[in-house]
Order: sequence, then C-alpha cells, then structure tokens
Amino acid sequence: MEGPMGQFTRKVMLFAVLGATIGFFTTPAMANSIDYGDFAGTTVNFEDVTESSGTDSVPLYGQPTVTGDTLRFSPTEAFFVEAGPYGDTTDGKLELHLQAADGYQISAIRVTEGGDFSVIGPGTAVAAGSIGANDVMVPLDSLVLVLGDVIDSDVWSSGGELVLADPTEMVDIVIDNTLQAATGEAGAAFIIKKSFILEVVTVPEPSSLLLLASGTAVLAVRRRYAKH
Repeated sequence: MEGPMGQFTRKVMLFAVLGATIGFFTTPAMANSIDYGDFAGTTVNFEDVTESSGTDSVPLYGQPTVTGDTLRFSPTEAFFVEAGPYGDTTDGKLELHLQAADGYQISAIRVTEGGDFSVIGPGTAVAAGSIGANDVMVPLDSLVLVLGDVIDSDVWSSGGELVLADPTEMVDIVIDNTLQAATGEAGAAFIIKKSFILEVVTVPEPSSLLLLASGTAVLAVRRRYAKH
C-alpha cells in the first residue's frame, strides 16, 4: 500500500518483546469485559472466551467465529491507536479455556495478526504482545516501525507459537496484545489491528495411538491366517 506521497523507504525491526511498554504511556484502570461464551472446534473446544481492556472500552477483538480448531476474530474499528504529537496505547486481553475432545491432547497454540499503519514525520508504530498457557508465557513477535522525516503507510503482520512441553487435555490461555504509537511534536502516527487468529494444534492421546496400533496388529494377524 502506498502512502500519500508514494512509496518511501522504511526501517522495520523485529523484536521479541514480553510485556512491552514505553515510558510515557499510562494505563488507566480496566474499562470492562465481554464473555463471548463457548465455541466447539473439531478436536478442541474454546470455552469462556473473554476479552477485556485496561485502556479502552470493549469490544476490541469482536465476536469470534470457529473453523476447524481455529478461532478467528475480526477486530472492531476501535482496536487502533493514533498519536500526534507524543504517544498513546491501546491494550486488549483475551482469556479462554481450551478443552481437547476425547482421544486428543493439546500440543501447541499459534497466533497470527495483522493490520495497517501510517507514520508522518519522526515516530514509531508498535504491535506487541504475549501468549501464556498455565504458567508458561512467550512473546509474540513484536513489529516495531521506526520512521524518519517521511510519510509512509503499509500493512503489518505478526504472530507467535507456544509449544507445550507436555501435551495436555486442557489448558488456560491468556493473550495480551498492545498497539502503541509515538511521535515528536511535528509528527503523527496511526496503527490498527484488522485480523486476529488463534489456532490450536492437537495430537491423538497415547492411549488412542496404542488402541490404533493394537487394532492394526490384530487385523494383520487375521488377514495372515485367512490366507492359510
């Protein structure tokens, strides 16, 4: 996507940021929360899907839909931040419980997200966050756009994966997602989230694999004796 003055050079740096903050941003008390309820996937159920924010009114992520074992959000137009001058931030949190279907275990959780940004003059536009399962938390790839004295606009994308050391039948998930923008006195910055996808990876539980292997072995023996 080209900016108002055409395509300009930009510097893009990827950082792994956990709980990323910028000193001059302030976070007021939590505004509110929305419980979207439960959603049934193919091999996993998404239960008590709840969003909240410590900076803005919700909804930000919006009502989710499920396809297979993937939960898709279409963020509202409110999931953005703009600054001109100085800085601002928008923070959104998702919490949910994952319950694997009978015969399956949860092995990993993947997040992908994206949107648009624009910066006029010196400034930054930041998308950062983290995903946690039980007591384990990892950062999402943080997209940090640092611009000089130019006008620039483009699309951005980010994401991350949390692999569980031991697959499990149930897990509690917390996702913290932040958009930040900062500029000097003569600048302006804007960043918006337009997509957010949560994908759960499942594997057959060991007992199911053992039953499958036993059944296959019995079938092979029967076929062998049937030939004689």
